[in-house]
Order: sequence, then C-alpha cells, then structure tokens
Amino acid sequence: MNGRWRVAAVMGCMWVASLLYGEVFIYRLPLWTCPWPSLNANQVQDSPKSPIRVLVIADPQITDRTSYGMKPGSLALWLTQFYSDIYMRRAFRISVLGLEPEQIVFLGDLFDGGPFLSPKEWQESLERFRHIFDQSQGAIKDRGRKEIPMHTLPGNHDLGYEAVQTQIPEVVAHYKQVFGGLDYKIKIGGVEFVFVDAQVLDGEACSISLVLRVAYLFNVCAEKNPLPRVLVTHIPLYRPDDTPCGANRASPVINQVIMTPNYLTESSSTRLLDAIKPVMVLSGHDHDQCYHVHETTQGSFPEYTVGSFSWQQGNLYPSMMLLSIARDAQNSPSPEAVVASHLCFLPVQIAVYIWYGVLLIITILAILLWPARGLLLNSTQKFIAMLMNIRSSSGLKAKDEDAEWEMVWDAEGGMHLINKGPKTPAVPIESSKTSAKRGTVARRTGHELHVDTILKLPVDTNRLSPSPSTILRSVSRKAHPLSVKIIQILAPILSLAGLNISLYVMLLMIDWTTL
Repeated sequence: MNGRWRVAAVMGCMWVASLLYGEVFIYRLPLWTCPWPSLNANQVQDSPKSPIRVLVIADPQITDRTSYGMKPGSLALWLTQFYSDIYMRRAFRISVLGLEPEQIVFLGDLFDGGPFLSPKEWQESLERFRHIFDQSQGAIKDRGRKEIPMHTLPGNHDLGYEAVQTQIPEVVAHYKQVFGGLDYKIKIGGVEFVFVDAQVLDGEACSISLVLRVAYLFNVCAEKNPLPRVLVTHIPLYRPDDTPCGANRASPVINQVIMTPNYLTESSSTRLLDAIKPVMVLSGHDHDQCYHVHETTQGSFPEYTVGSFSWQQGNLYPSMMLLSIARDAQNSPSPEAVVASHLCFLPVQIAVYIWYGVLLIITILAILLWPARGLLLNSTQKFIAMLMNIRSSSGLKAKDEDAEWEMVWDAEGGMHLINKGPKTPAVPIESSKTSAKRGTVARRTGHELHVDTILKLPVDTNRLSPSPSTILRSVSRKAHPLSVKIIQILAPILSLAGLNISLYVMLLMIDWTTL
C-alpha cells in the first residue's frame, strides 16, 4: 500500500472514531457523570418512597431572525438555527430522557424574539420548540412510558417586560393559549412549586400586570399551613453588584443595568421572599450558573440560577439542574430533607468542532509530509529487504535454470560466474578479427602463472538492460508531473472527507428525525 494511502487510512480511522465520539458518545456523559442527588444518604433510591425526579431547563431561546441580526431566509441563519436546534434536541433526547425524570420545568425564554415575531414566525418557532423537546419517539415511546409533564414559565424574550406586555397584549394571549397561565402553582411530591412572571414586578405601579401579580402573591401569602415551596422565576432576585456566584460560574458576573434589568430590584425580591418563604429559588435569564443565599428577616433562602440549555447563547458550558423532591414533606426536619439539587453540564459543542478541525489539519499535514514509500522502522525495512532479496534470488534462479554458466578466474585469483546464455547447440566459430574477439585471462597452476587465451562470447544485452516498465517507473519516481503529485495528495484527502462527511450527515439526520 502506498505510504500516503496508508496514513490516510490510519487518520481516517481516527477521524471516524472521533466523529462517533463527538456526535454520539459524548452526549451520554450526563448519564455517567451526573447522578440524581439524594435527600438521605441512607435512603434506598429504588424504594417505593424514593424521591421524585425533576429536571430544570433554562433559556433554550429558539434562534430566529432577531437573534443575531441575520437576514431572514439566509443560509447563515438556517445553519445557525439547525446547529442550535440539533444540539438541544440531541442533548434532550439522549441525556435528559436517558436520566428518566418524572417532571420537567422550564425557567422561561423558550423563544428569542417572541414579542417581535409575526404570527407565522412565532408559529414556526413553536414547531421547532416542540420538535426539539419532542417525546413522541425514541426513549419514551420505545419504553412504553407516559409522556413526561412539562411546566413552562414565560421569560422576557417570550413576552417582554411590563411595558411590552401592556403594548402588545395579543402576545400574552397567544402564549397563554399555548402554554397556559403566567402565574400558577403545582404540587410535586410534598413540595409546592410557585411560578411567578416576575419581569413585570418592577413596572409601572398602576399597570394591570403588576396589580394581577400583587393579587396573586397576596393570595399565596394568605394560605395557611402551606407545603414547603420552591419559587420559580425567570428573572433572578436582587443581589449586590459583584456578588460572587460560586465555582460553577463560567463568565464574569453581570451587574445590574437599569434599561435591561439582569435581576429584580431589592424591594421586589423582598416582596417575593416574604410572600412565599421558599426553601429554594430557581431562576434563569443570566445564561450562566450562579448560586447565592439571600438573607432576610424571614430567614435564609438559597437561589440557584441555571445556565442556558443552548450552546449559542454566550455560554460555552450549557447546563441543566436535577432536583430530588421528597414525596412527603410534612414532617421534614430541614429544607435539605425536602429538596436536593445537582447542577449538570452538557457537552461543550464548540470543543467537538475544534477537535474535528484539528484532526483535519493533522490528516492533511500527515498526507503531505508522509514519504512516498511509507515510513517504517529500520528493523522492519531490513526485514522486508531480506524477504525481497530472497524472492529475487529464487526468481532469478527459476528464470535462468536453462542458462549455461562458466567459471573464470581473474588475475588476482578471484572466481567469477559468466552467464553464457541459454543452452544452444554448438555452432562453429569463425576465427576472424570481426566475428570473434579474443582476450587473455590469468590462471594460476601451482606456483606458476599461465596466461591463456579465451574466447569472449557475445553478451545478451536483453538480460543486462532493464525492462521498459522498470525504466518508466524509475523516471516517474524521479520526475512526477505537478498534476500527478496533486492527484496523489488530494485523492486520499477527498476519499477521507467523503467518508466522514457522509457519516456526519447520516448521524445528524438520524438525530433530527427519529434518533
């Protein structure tokens, strides 16, 4: 096998293995490295009273024309949407459904340009959202399980802040028609999840949205003997600027901005905490992970801000959160015995693509720099040379079995074998100056040196001269035309690319359709 084809085959195997690793196996990492948290180390997880498993997803933000200012219908927008959607669909179907949660909670920003999309564009984003988080095929259908309940919360990219909701009420009506209410409560096990559309709390004092939100909080606060509660809000609660977010933070801390709030005001946050008194607060919006404990007169309230589920929202380390909820929390001694959390990171997709590029560069350089005759160790070269000599000797002997050989000694006593050609009947040789050539050879006999005259037989030039094919091979090795060199270099590269691109597209299509 030619050296370049050999290295192409080796690099091809590496590239295919990397492709399978990057496109299939790496998405199963959460299954292996992210176990469900335990409320009690001594509790048996598979017992009838095992905790309820709740998965929390934040900010998928389905990419649309408003995301990066791309022209509608352009190839750049289509590619951005496709690779954003395929990442979340694959992560959801392999990682999320593989973990087998019993409930799924979305922390808002399902869409990106929700308030500013036309009805047709909004419907297209809705269909993409349903396709990404589809449960009708694959893991759920094959296992015969019921569909996992999904609970959603609106974000500022879904409905906008208070001013936008007041100016475009049809957006709110459309969202409520598809996803349900903006503020509501659900009971999961022994815990009550309180969903609040908090982005309107800092709006105009006389706005209808704010009045409705305050009334809702008043009713929640008036309840007697409530269950332990988890506050679910898209906008994080107030924290002082430059507050540390813990070791899981991947980007610099974003401080408050008046025009586009990154978190609620201190008064609104205090109002929420005093009304609900949660054992835990869940929020999104920040696209990055953050942990902060709020200290009030009512107690300490931990807040977990979950990072974006998408890899195209400024966070190279997308994440999700696993919650274990106690089935009966009436007599729980502490909040830790009611809710346990574990932050899980999804695959770093950009690292997968960088690895593909590095392998491609290594492959091209290896093919360009690989010796034409291959690269073997010296011992291997000697071994192959020995085998070739043995084969050549046996071939020469077989070829020249009918040849006639003559032993001749030179002046120094060395013996030489002269091939006189194939055996032919004896032909008289004329003794003339032109037809026969004579010479002298020294021969030793005892201690005396005798000089004999021998007849120089005609030499078969066909046996000594190389064959035309050998000459052509020798010439081609010494002087390749430029086109031949280009073909020799590009052929392995194109073959390798054709194999991997087709495999890559096949894997993408399987994930996008049926998985």
